[in-house]
Amino acid sequence: MKARDEPRRLPPEAFLQRLDDEGQERKKGRLKIFLGYSAGVGKTCAMLQEASKAVAAGADVVVGIVESHGRAETARLIQGLEVLPPRHMTGEDKHAGVEFDIDMALARRPQKILVDELAHTNVRGSRNEKRWQDVRELLEAGIDVDTCLNVQHVESLHDIVAQITGVKVQERVPDSFIEQAVELELIDLPPDVLLERLRNGLVYGADRAERAMQNFFRKGNLIALRELSLRYTANHVEKQMLRYKEIEGIERIWPTSDCILVCVSASPQSMRLVRAGKRMADALKSRWICVFVARPGHHEHVARRDRARLYRTLSQAELLGAEVVELLDDDIAGCLADFAVRKNASRIVIGKTAGSRLREILSGGSLVDRLVRLSGEIDVLVIGGGETDQIARYPELPTQLKRKRHRGRAYALSLIYIFAASCVATMLRDKLEAANLIMLYMLAVTVTALYCGRGPAVMASFLSVAVFDFCFVPPFYTFAVSDTQYLVTFIIMLVIALTITTLASRMRDQAHAVAERERKTSSLYSFSRQLASASSRAQVMALGKAHIEEIFDCRCEIALDISDCIEADPAIVDWVLKNNIAAGLSTSTLPAAPYLYLPMRVTLKDPVTIGVVAVKPVQSDYDLDKQKLLETFVSILAQSIQSQNQ
Repeated sequence: MKARDEPRRLPPEAFLQRLDDEGQERKKGRLKIFLGYSAGVGKTCAMLQEASKAVAAGADVVVGIVESHGRAETARLIQGLEVLPPRHMTGEDKHAGVEFDIDMALARRPQKILVDELAHTNVRGSRNEKRWQDVRELLEAGIDVDTCLNVQHVESLHDIVAQITGVKVQERVPDSFIEQAVELELIDLPPDVLLERLRNGLVYGADRAERAMQNFFRKGNLIALRELSLRYTANHVEKQMLRYKEIEGIERIWPTSDCILVCVSASPQSMRLVRAGKRMADALKSRWICVFVARPGHHEHVARRDRARLYRTLSQAELLGAEVVELLDDDIAGCLADFAVRKNASRIVIGKTAGSRLREILSGGSLVDRLVRLSGEIDVLVIGGGETDQIARYPELPTQLKRKRHRGRAYALSLIYIFAASCVATMLRDKLEAANLIMLYMLAVTVTALYCGRGPAVMASFLSVAVFDFCFVPPFYTFAVSDTQYLVTFIIMLVIALTITTLASRMRDQAHAVAERERKTSSLYSFSRQLASASSRAQVMALGKAHIEEIFDCRCEIALDISDCIEADPAIVDWVLKNNIAAGLSTSTLPAAPYLYLPMRVTLKDPVTIGVVAVKPVQSDYDLDKQKLLETFVSILAQSIQSQNQ
């Protein structure tokens, strides 16, 4: 039996990728960030103290740039360390400054270099605009770097910090760069102690300290920023832990924190699962993930009513604070179990299945049974009960009628393929053995599976066996069999045909899914790139309107308030602005409206709606499958408009 912590054996391609990643990491320097929630907590002192110990141990460590800001303790710790002379510059705007000399650092090439104030903006005319870009060059050159950063300078936390403190921090560092840090050390200090240091002049001068305590350094601000730094550090450590488990192939759950995985579907009871997951997450103060696993081709075979219900379930989970994830896999239970391990989930919440017992036996057990077997040490909570929400009934749409006619053509085409194979086999029956004639029918079944789908291919499998028996097995033109060995041939032929059907149909569905995913990624990239080039809010709105109309074949209006409405209903726009919830077409609020009204949310401490995007499909019916992509477009548009407002 495998030991509890014994890692699974990695597949060859994963092992080679791991070796390649390790090789790339060895070429680069190691980044360590001393993180704090405010100036004065002791980040620079901690960095210098660690450097002094390393130098005493024989390491080659130099100070690239550290500014003491008049603090005696910082100046004392710098003594005894090798300090690179700074570069005195006069920028393009004639503003003089003392900057880190990256060329001298690269020429000196120490084992480790200390670079303070990672978020600093260099004087105009410097090679790099930001100091973190200088640090990136050092890392690429194989030099280890220790640096300092305050949590308010983290890019992803900018809006939250602005809402808490009322200060919009201009100097920010991308999260993608911070995540490269091998070590993120939190330097913490109680707010009362920090305020006492301020009063004693250990952080700023007396006049500046007094102003600071009345503005940014209010105790409430410091408490909130301290919590942000603690949470950010915890999230960083958790990502490192998950990455380590993935690299080492460790499948065992490490219960370092609670994470609840809520598995939903188009079932009416899924909304109950979402509410149960929310209550459980609140009680345990844990994060929770709402996950839906779709089989390839799922949206083509699910009724519009069920797709609408699934969309509302996922939207409600997102509003309740869940991370919403959609996955694509044929094996739903296996996909859920693997995803739970990757996310280090401690609990899985799933609803009872309603399939027939015969179907469960033929498929190797119900979804719940298989998930329980595969979940290992993860707790699986099964919730039953009926759905209480009233689900709107939708009439059959023209596109659904078209799909039915398309399926009829697919079945007719499969008959043509079998007929063509029979004609060719009849012409070659005197030249080829029966075993070779079978291959013609296998070819017809494969072509049917690739171009017509699973249903027509299954019919073609049975039909090919019947036609081969009738036309090419003596006695001819009857279904009687004179040689019982042919019965074995028929069974094997049928099994092979059905296997080919399954594999070919799965490949076809997966190819379609990959193509659709690529199309979505390409459109999102193009949309983001165009918005990034916009220089004003009006230009952002014009580009957003044009792009949405082109991609989604619709009419679009963007309203920041009700005065912007032209054809959209001002009353609905006002309701969406106030309630931060989608309304109109395909929703449970005013579903008869011709427009779909989506709130443009920006994430501060709480989601805030800055406007509404109203969309009216050009076609008479509405494709729900595009709605999640449309919401992503609206979210990107909202962030772009918000950035122009700042």
